[in-house]
Amino acid sequence: MCGCHPRPLSGHRRPTRPPHLPGGGPSAQRCAACGTGKTVIAAAAAKRIAPKGRVLVLVLVPTLELLTQAVRAWRAAGHNGPAVAVCSFHDDSELWTLKVRCTTDPIQPIR
Repeated sequence: MCGCHPRPLSGHRRPTRPPHLPGGGPSAQRCAACGTGKTVIAAAAAKRIAPKGRVLVLVLVPTLELLTQAVRAWRAAGHNGPAVAVCSFHDDSELWTLKVRCTTDPIQPIR
């Protein structure tokens, strides 16, 4: 057992969705060790949920290095639509090649 079992939220903790995103859509959380394919699983799941790519997918990564790794994996899985990264990267050549635009404005991707 990995110890990553969903627990009921209590006190001030509650599930939230940003107010600008439609509610009720599918969501998932994957808990697994490093190197076990979480990114590939997420890309495949998103492709299965929205095979035509007509859905907004929010992917959170803890480091800037994982950003490029995740984008490469998503592109390899067939996700070729627009991608925007909210991060401190500016003019990153690899992200530019992968057609990812970077911004520090967290509102820009939903405009």
